[in-house]
Amino acid sequence: MTEAKKRGRLIRGQPSTSDRSTTEHLAAVGTTVAVKNFNAVDVARFVLAIFIVTIHTEPFSQLNETANFICTQILARVAVPFFFIAASYFFFRKIDIRQLHQHRSDADGRHLKKYIVRVVKLYGIWSALYLILFFYDWSQKGESLATNLFYLFRGPFVGIYYHLWFLSALILVILAVYAALRYVNPKLLWTSGLILCGLALLFALYSTFVHGGAWDVLTDLDNRYLENMAGHLAFGLLFVILGAILSQHRIVPRNKTILSLLFAAAMAAMFLGAFWLRKDGLNRGVDLTMAPAAVLLFLLLANIHLKDSAFIPYFRNTSLLIYLIHPLFIVLIATLTGWKDNLKAFLIVTACSILFSAILVLLSRKHRRFHFLTHLY
Repeated sequence: MTEAKKRGRLIRGQPSTSDRSTTEHLAAVGTTVAVKNFNAVDVARFVLAIFIVTIHTEPFSQLNETANFICTQILARVAVPFFFIAASYFFFRKIDIRQLHQHRSDADGRHLKKYIVRVVKLYGIWSALYLILFFYDWSQKGESLATNLFYLFRGPFVGIYYHLWFLSALILVILAVYAALRYVNPKLLWTSGLILCGLALLFALYSTFVHGGAWDVLTDLDNRYLENMAGHLAFGLLFVILGAILSQHRIVPRNKTILSLLFAAAMAAMFLGAFWLRKDGLNRGVDLTMAPAAVLLFLLLANIHLKDSAFIPYFRNTSLLIYLIHPLFIVLIATLTGWKDNLKAFLIVTACSILFSAILVLLSRKHRRFHFLTHLY
C-alpha cells in the first residue's frame, strides 16, 4: 500500500494495516504466520483505563471503605501490569529474540527506533501539556524555587505529573531489555531478570516491614525525591520481561475454562494478599500476586475471539487517551466543585475523559486538517 493510500484510509476513519489491532499477525519463531484476533485485548484496555481513573478518584470512599479498597487497591491494580505486558508483547512479537542475541538485523533496529521515538514524542507532548498543572501546583504549594526547579528537572525520569511515570518507565525498560538481549542468552536473561525484579519488588512493596539505617535512608531518598523510581522501574521491568516471553510463543487456542479458573485463583490470591497487607497497616493492595493475575488475564483475553466491528479499532487509542487526559479533568472538577462527592466526581471525570478522547480520535481519523491530533496517542 502506498503512503498516499494509507494516509487516505486513515483520514476516512479506516485503520491502516500497520495500525490495525483487530487482526494481528502472530508468528511462532521458525513457523508460518498465523492470523490472530486481539479485539478482546483492545476492549479490556478501555475498561482497565477506567479502573485507573478509580485509583485516582476513589469513588466509593465515602460510601463503603472496604468496597473502595477492593475496587481501587485490588481490581484496578491489574491495569498497569496488563498495560506493560501488552506493550511489551506487541513490541517484541515482531522480533526473533533468539536471532537478536546472535545478530541484530537492520529491521530490528528500525523497529526499536520507531517505537522509542513514538513513545518519547508522546511523553514529550504530554509532559509539555502537564506543565500547566505543574506550575499550578507550584503556586498552590508555596514551595521554594529550588525545590520546584528540582521537580522540574527530574521530570524526564519520573514524569512531570504523577501518571506519566508509566511512559518514562516503558521507554527505559524496553531499551534495557532489548539491549540485554543483544548480549545475554534469552533464557538466562528471563531467569535472572525475573528473580532480580521479584527481589526488588519484594523490597519496594514490603518496605514498610523492613527497617534499618541504610535501608531507611535509601527508601526515604527514593520516595521523597524520585517518586519511588526504583520501584517503578523494577515493576515495569518485571512485566516487560513477561510480555517479551509471551511474545516468543504463539498464543494458540487454549482451554478457556482452565484459563478462567487459573485467573480466578490468581485474583483470589490478590484479595488475600491485599487484605493481609491492609491488616498490617499497608492500605494498598500491591504485591507480587499481580504478576500471575496480569499474565493470565492477557492469555485469557488473547484467546477470546470477538467479531470485528466499526468501534473496536478505536478502543486502544481511546483507552490510552483516557489514561493520559483524566488528571486534567480531576483538577478541573476539583477546582469547580470542591470535590465534595467522590462518586459523582468519578462519574463526571470518566464521562469527560471518554467523550474528549473519543472526539480527538474521531477528528484525527476522519478529517485531514485534524490528522495532527494522532500525535496525542
